[in-house]
This record gives sequence, C-alpha cells and structure tokens, in this order.
Amino acid sequence: MKRVLAFSAKTGMLMLLMVLSVSIAFAQKKVTGKVTGGDTGGGLSGATVKVKGSSTAVSTSADGSYSINVPNDNSSLEVSFVGYEGSEVRVGSQSVINVVLQASSSALQTVVVTGYGTQERRSITGSVAVVDTKEMTKYAASNIADQLQGKVPGVQMSTSGDPGSAAFVRIRGIGTINNNEPLYVIDGVPVQNESNINFLNPNDIESIQVLKDAASASIYGSRAANGVIVITTKKGKSGSSKLSFDTWYGTQTPSKIPETLNPNEFLEVQQKLASGQGLGFTSNIYINQGGKWILPDYAVRGLGGFLAGDPAVDPSKYFLNTDPVGRGVGDYLILQTNKAGTNWFKEVFKPATMKNYQVSASGGSDKGNYFFSGNVYDHQGIMIGNDYKRYQARVNSNFNIGKRIRVGENLNVAYQQTRASIGNPNEGSPLINTYGMPQLVPVYDIKGNYASPANFNSNVSNPVAQQLRNRANNFGHSFRVTGSVYGEVDLADFLTWKTSYGLDYNSGPGQGYGTRAYEATEGNTNPNSLGNSYFLNRNWVAFSTLNFKKSFGDHKVNALLGYEAKQTYYEGFNASGSELAFDNFNYRLLQNVNPATFRMSSYRGEHNVVSQFFQTNYSYNDKYLVSATVRRDGSSRFIENKYGIFPSASVGWRLSKESFMDNVSFISDLKLRASYGVLGNNEVGGDYPGFSNFSTGVDAANYSINGANNSTTTGFEQSSTGNPKLKWESTAVTNIGFDATLSGGWNVMVEWYKRDTRDMIYNVELPLELGAVGRQAQNIGQMTNTGIDFAVGYTKRVNRDFNFNVNLTGSTVKNEVLKLEANSNTFIRSGGSRIGDITYTKAGLPISQFYGYVQEGLWQSQADINKVLFTNAGDAKVGRFRFKDLNGDGQINNLDETYLGSPIPTLLMGLNLTANYKNWDFTMYWSGTYGNKLFNFVKYFSHFNAFQRSRSKDFLYEAGKTLPVLDGGDNYSSNRNSYYVEDGSFTRLRNLQVGYSLDAASLKKLGISRLRVYAQGQNLLTFTKYSGLDPDVTISNITEDFNSQRDLSLGVDNGRIPLARTFVVGINLEF
Repeated sequence: MKRVLAFSAKTGMLMLLMVLSVSIAFAQKKVTGKVTGGDTGGGLSGATVKVKGSSTAVSTSADGSYSINVPNDNSSLEVSFVGYEGSEVRVGSQSVINVVLQASSSALQTVVVTGYGTQERRSITGSVAVVDTKEMTKYAASNIADQLQGKVPGVQMSTSGDPGSAAFVRIRGIGTINNNEPLYVIDGVPVQNESNINFLNPNDIESIQVLKDAASASIYGSRAANGVIVITTKKGKSGSSKLSFDTWYGTQTPSKIPETLNPNEFLEVQQKLASGQGLGFTSNIYINQGGKWILPDYAVRGLGGFLAGDPAVDPSKYFLNTDPVGRGVGDYLILQTNKAGTNWFKEVFKPATMKNYQVSASGGSDKGNYFFSGNVYDHQGIMIGNDYKRYQARVNSNFNIGKRIRVGENLNVAYQQTRASIGNPNEGSPLINTYGMPQLVPVYDIKGNYASPANFNSNVSNPVAQQLRNRANNFGHSFRVTGSVYGEVDLADFLTWKTSYGLDYNSGPGQGYGTRAYEATEGNTNPNSLGNSYFLNRNWVAFSTLNFKKSFGDHKVNALLGYEAKQTYYEGFNASGSELAFDNFNYRLLQNVNPATFRMSSYRGEHNVVSQFFQTNYSYNDKYLVSATVRRDGSSRFIENKYGIFPSASVGWRLSKESFMDNVSFISDLKLRASYGVLGNNEVGGDYPGFSNFSTGVDAANYSINGANNSTTTGFEQSSTGNPKLKWESTAVTNIGFDATLSGGWNVMVEWYKRDTRDMIYNVELPLELGAVGRQAQNIGQMTNTGIDFAVGYTKRVNRDFNFNVNLTGSTVKNEVLKLEANSNTFIRSGGSRIGDITYTKAGLPISQFYGYVQEGLWQSQADINKVLFTNAGDAKVGRFRFKDLNGDGQINNLDETYLGSPIPTLLMGLNLTANYKNWDFTMYWSGTYGNKLFNFVKYFSHFNAFQRSRSKDFLYEAGKTLPVLDGGDNYSSNRNSYYVEDGSFTRLRNLQVGYSLDAASLKKLGISRLRVYAQGQNLLTFTKYSGLDPDVTISNITEDFNSQRDLSLGVDNGRIPLARTFVVGINLEF
C-alpha cells in the first residue's frame, strides 16, 4: 500500500511539473532577428543576444541571425559584440527585432602623443597621421622608412639598396633650398643626423604620429617647418609578464640585370666608332688575321693581345711587384681572355641574405612596469662584400611613487657596422664600373690576381676588386646611445609638473686602407694608403612643463606651459698618409706612413637653442574645439635676430554631434577642422653663419713669417663672411580638412594645405672686388607648396571567421620657387657632372629642374642642318643628335638650353589590403609615385661615346635609330639634353605576406600564448617606363651629414643601388 501511495505521489508531482512546464512554454515568446554592424552593413557572426536579468543567451549564426525565447513583452534583449558598442532593446509587442551595432568609439578615444603630451584623437584639430605600427612591422626591414613608404598620406619616403644607408623622408614636399629633413622625436628626445635612424629597432616602437601642419607641430618651434615624426617606444603593462621572440630569414636577388656588349659586339663597336670618325681601325689588343680582326686569347698589360702559344704569354714571365711602395716596377701581368664574355653584373650582384633576431620581455604592476629588448640584425647587400650589422638593446621602465609621483627612463644602445658601403655614387663607383668593364676581361688573371682592363685604354676599374678590397679594408662603426629620464608630479588633480632630460650620443671610428690597385687603368702605381677618422655627435635636451587639465561641466580646458634648452655638439678628425712599408694589418698605424704624405684635419662646433612655449586646448561638449600654441626660440646661429616667435591656432567642429545630424544615419562621426600657423627652420648648413669664419690648413694658408723662404708657418684664411642681420627661415602653413566615419565600414580623410616658406637662406657668392672672403649666408628666397592629402578605408566583417580591410592613401603636391634673389644670381645650379650642372633652381618653377637641350631625334641630312643652323652648324653632323634651336638664331649654343622637367612627384599613392580567415592572415601592399621625371646620368657611360668602355647593347643596335650613329669623334650628342630625362613614375608591389597562427588552446598546454609563422615577398613587381635599375631615385647624397641643400639636385641617377627582390620566412613566438 505504501509503495502504491508513493508511486501515485511521484506520478502526480511529475504530471504537475509537466503541466507547469507546458504552461510556462506557452507563456514564453519567441523573438527572431538579425544583428548587423553599422560600419559594415553585414551580419555579425557570433554576436551575443541575451535576455536581460537571466542566463538565457544565444549566439548569432554566420549571417548574424538569431532566435531566442523571452518570458514576456516586458523583457529586454542585451546585444553585444567585440569591437562594437553594446545595445539594449525592449521587446514589447515585437517578434522580429533587427539590431544595428555601431563600431566602438574607442578609436576616437585613442590617446595620441603629440608635443610634450597627449590628446584624444577625437579632439585633435591639426593634421596628425597615426600609423598602424602592427601593420607597419609586418614588413621585414631595418628601418621605419622602408616600412612606412606609401602608408602615410603626404609623406614621401625612399631608401636605396645599400644596406644601412640613410632614408629620404619628405613631409608635404620640398619646403626650402636648405635642410628638408623632418624632426624625429623619440621618447621626447629630438635626435641628430635625422636622415639615418637605423639605430632604432622598429620592433620596439609602440606608436608613431606624423605632425604635418603648424597646429600640431609648432609646439616644437625650430626645425618643425619640415614636419615632425613622434616615436614612442614600448612599455610594460600591468599584469602577467610576457616574453617574446621574433626571428626572420630572407634571401635577396637583383630584380634587374642590364645587358651590355659581349666581346664580339664590343669589337664591332670599336671598328664602327673608328669608321664613323673617318679613321682606319687599329688596335694592340685585337688580332689582325688576314685582314680580319679577331679576339685575342691572352693579353699582357702594356703590350696588348696575343694568340695562345705566343712567347709573350709564357706564364713564367708573369710578375707582380708586391712591394707596397714598389709602385709596380717590373709588373708583367697576363690574363686569359673570356671570349664567351664575363657577365660583370652577375659577378658583382649576387644573392644575399638578411637575418633578424629579436627578444623582448615586459611586465608590470600598479607599482611600475618594464620593457626590455635585444636585437641582432644582419643585412648582406646584393653587391658583393657589402653589408650592415646592428646590435641593439633597449630598457624602458616606469615607477609609481605613491599616487602622485612617477619617474621613468628610456634607454637605447646600438652598435652599427658597415662594410663596403657604396655611399654617394659617382662615376668611379663599382656600379658604374660594372656597366663599363669589357666582357672580354675575366675577373682574375692567370695567377688568380685581379684582371686588368688597362689594354682597352679605359678608365674603368675591376668592380669585383673594388668591392672585395673595400670589404677587407674599409670599415664604418658607430656607437649610439639615446635615452631620457623623467619625473612627474601631480601637484593637484588638475595640475601636473614634469621634467625630463634626454641625450643622443653618437660616436665612432672609421678606417680606410688602400692597397695598391695593380690592375687599375689609372693609379696602378700609386702606393698603399691609410686613412683614419673619428666623429662624436652629442645632443642633449632638457625641458620642464606645467600641465593644467580640468573639466567644467561640458567645458574642457587643457593648458601647457614649458621651457626647453637644447645643445648640439660635434667634433672629429681625419688623418691620412701613404707609403707604408708593409701591408700587414697590425702595421696599419699612422706613424708608419711616410711623414711627407701625412695630412690631418679636425673640426668642432656647437649649436644652442633655448625655448619657451605655451599651448591651450578647449572643447565644449566634445563638439566645438579650439587650440592655440606659441613658441619662442632663441638660436646661437643668429646675432641680431636671435629669437623667433612661432604661433599657431586651429579650430574643429564635430558636426556629427549636432542635433540636425541625428537623422543622417550613414554618418557615424564627422569632424571639420582648420589651422594656420608659422614654423621655423634654423638648419641652414652651418652653425656660425652670423660670424665670419676662418680656417687653417697647410695647403690653404701658410706663410714665411721670418722672410727666409725656407720654412712656413700655418696661418688662417677667411672661408666665409658673416651676416649679423641674418634671420630665421619661417614657414606659414594653412590646413583645412575633415575626418568622417561612415556606415558600411568606411572611413574618409581629406586635407588641403599650403606651405609658404619665406626668408630662405643661401650662401651667396660675393663680388670678387671684396677679395677671397668666401660666401655669405643671406635671406634670399621664397617657396610654396600646395596639395591635398587623402585616405580612404573600408572594413568588412563577412562573418566570425573572415574579415578584411582596404586602405588607400594618397597625396598631391605642387612646388614653386616664388623668389630667388641675391645680387645678380637668378638661379642656383647643382648636380655637377661631366656634362655640366644638371639641375637649376629658379623663381617661377619647381625646385631642382633639369636643364639642357631639347633633343629632337637625329640630323638626317646635311641639307637639313644647313636649313636650320644657317648661322653656325658647330659640331652638328648627320647622324648626331638634333638639338632644338629654341631662339631661332640659326645656331646651337647655351642660349638654346631650357628646363626639361621636374623630379617632384605630382601624386603619391599607397594601397594596403589585409584579411583574416580563421587562423590565417594576409597582407598585400602597393605603393606608387607618379608625375615626376628622372635624369638618367648613367646613360652618359652606357649609351654615349664616353671613354673606351663597354656599353649597353642599345649603343650598337639603336645607333642611327634612337641613338646617334657610331662616331668616335662625337662628343656633341652626349651634352646634357632631354634624352637623359625619363618618366620616373612607378607602381611597386612592396609586400605580399601570408601568416598562420597556431590554435591558442593547443599552445596553452605548452605554456605558449602565441605562435605565428609567415612567409613574405618584397619588391616582387615594379611597373615603370624608367630604363634604369630602379625608378625610386630621389637624392644622390644618401649618407649621414649630407643633409644641407641636397634637395637642389633631386632626381639625378648617378648609379643608385637598386632595391632587391626579397623572400622572407619568420616566426613570432610569445610566452
């Protein structure tokens, strides 16, 4: 009976529960819908839809749709997704609820480092470009210029293929005839020799901001006229410690190998050159066999060519005088010719490797944080013997002392080494000699010594010998320490005092040793030589600021008051001599040179700047924004006009926060902004332009003080004339733009700017009547740049597994020199060469215009010449270049030369595509430069009758078509003319990368938080009409310390080392 009652009770309870469950089920309500992103318009896969106040929740499907049961109409749904603002919706009577989530405004709240402080991105009214450093560092390189090329609108960046060489960086065009390098500020320290920042490891960088207008940059006053690049390095974060290891390995190959004349073609050219000159062909290198010239089997320096078996090439006669001071007496050098032809480009340009190893550790707590990193970078150049190495370490730490005091430091130490660096190319560089070496000459002679081209009456040198000697005997070293220490105190909740001291110390020895170049055509008897050098550059800066920051309801005020002192000091020496008795490395000391050959020079200088500055920012309801800055700089470079005052002001209007924009659903955020201000530049190519400078040297100024004429005393000579009235260069910048975030995943930025530089400084040549008093720095010119910067971005999250992002950046620029006056000078010439100065800078035109004759094909007949050149035909002949008689006076002379084109691009573009699918990531990046011209001066050696040297195949096969007929007496056609000028536009696939991140859950078991592997290709494709090795040609002087006025010879290709095609594999590992 008890069992029956128990069973009945259980059954009854079960039935009751079933009834209640059914009742509840019938009481619940089913809601369906779709969750989409306001920025992309697409469904958000994996979004969370939750009944508020309960544990009931579902995730959206691949297309963003969902279905959920709610208790009743009074229920509310909470919808959330990573990267988007959450949303809460009351159910009410609705059964279908579609929810649109807006992208998180965190991007607008991003803190941006500007001058001496930070601002939220949404409140910035100036032109500040924020770099995505995570995307930047995906490009395997030693410096940020390679990584940033084309990614920042308004910034032109370029590097050569010479490892460790300096970068060309220009922000919004060329603003002056003097130094156009931007100011780099690294952790608050302005660094020196800004054209080369290879000492900085890109993997240590946390953020980069590029300040492009006066409103953002005027807080830095002097040197800010060229823009400012603010770099902040990484710091540790509170929480668990993190250890990272990154490494990559790359192989490089030349992307282009030009074709030069093979031995038989070279012989044919020699014969036709003689015939074109009306001469019979004679040669001591080629063999006349029955009236036909053939290639020799052997050659003996000074004697000529011989067939095999000739007694003259008996190997027992071979002799090389190895006495370092023997001057080659008795040399008898025999080589066996290479009738198949030596491909000198393949001998000089070889596949090379790149290696990078990076380790870092970071961590912290509420008491402080730390970041440590170490880096080894090894870059072998594609030219044999050429390499660059960097050993670098960084320590950053910050500590909190109580709640109101903070102290910290940033320290970077780098040792850099270069070998066989090409530096500034010229006609004697290995690259130019690679074009010119006859293919009949082998690399080595019959005894394994370097072979000589001397029998060809050529001034070229064996480029393999050049490079391998440079590697063995020429070293460049630098030891660089950059860092800062700071202290910060909150005097009140709204008032903070900060003081900082920063140092940039750079020093290094250099040694160059020259063994006798026995194989050289010229200078083969010169003895060995030794040169030692040393430099030290020291730059310190100290500043103190008082920062006020307070909100009054909807009003926000931020004010900064500061003082700064900065000193740049430099010194160094160069010493050299020759005729050392031994070549042994341990004997290479200056005291062992012949005293009669010893020369030494030294230098020293300093520059000081003191500054006071004030900045204030005001916003009302995050809608109306106003900013103003004024800075007063005093420079030791000026006398009567020592101080410069540089003000700026800007306004912003976040139009999207106005009520009348509430119904404009496709705009999430829209800000209009405008600014105007004045910036200064005191980097004018000298530290003492206000004073007359005197120099001393035994070769320049020496006197017989006692009148005996049997001894001299070194004296002084005036090298420049001071100008006490000299004043600052100043640049007024106007900037108008807008930033917009649109629905569907679009972001747009457009800016118009104008830079107007006045009082440009130039060292003017003084009248000869004043005597040998050197040049004088004067304010002589004015220049303007106008243009548009733009960026368009599109982000699309297709589903929870796949998303992609496309960013297009671009900028236009128009440069014009408005004024250039100094005595009778109406233009400035530069780009000196064997055919004269290639570039002219003149008012009314852009800077650095190419100058020369207009080439109009070839002279076809003597009647044609007589008709056009009726006054004086000069050297014009049938088959030579036809130059246009611009003034119609019947003759060709310097009055017919004109401006041939500008090297300044009219458009810069960059296109970056990133995509992620599950654990895979993909990056493709293109950059392009358009509308500029280049002067291909390499053609002088490869396409014209310049010395007895090998040339391009075009020299033979285009003769009489697009090139002059072969004529050994034609020194006329190679004059500077428009044939050298080519379209420099190009589009380049800079980076193509695929990466894979291993599953985090599996890695966690091994104690690894992240493991990513990737493969990358760099410079894979280049589309261009330029015939040279690389169209990315900017300046000739690419090394450090050549900053001043090098933009006066833009776009001249003297033999630039091309960028290599590179393939990289790498690993990112994090614990």
